[in-house]
Amino acid sequence: MDYIDYVGNILQHIAHSFSRSNLSSNTDQKLQYIKDSLKARGKNYTDCTVLTFKNFKSLFKDAGFNVEDNMHFGNTCGYDDLKGKNIIVCGTPHIPEPSLKLFAILILNVLFIVTFLLSKQTLFI
Repeated sequence: MDYIDYVGNILQHIAHSFSRSNLSSNTDQKLQYIKDSLKARGKNYTDCTVLTFKNFKSLFKDAGFNVEDNMHFGNTCGYDDLKGKNIIVCGTPHIPEPSLKLFAILILNVLFIVTFLLSKQTLFI
């Protein structure tokens, strides 16, 4: 597999987190913020394709944005549909805290079991 070549500019706005809950409140205001930010840089939002949460695609479509139909957060691997396009990645896909706790428990248990099993091994040299 080839490495990805970065072409163009990356502009990151941190005034809003654009998490699911943040994007759910004052949605029209946030979408206008995106449009205004692009306009200030001489870009038109209709020249860009939006990649966002699956459940928020319709909000962007209703506001006049071009939205990637096939892809969304959690479903981006193996696609080449955005090659050569200007994209807007809107969202902050956080892993829910209970999931992180489960991952930690699983990892710590596996490490504990491996350590325990290795400590019971007798090595003859």
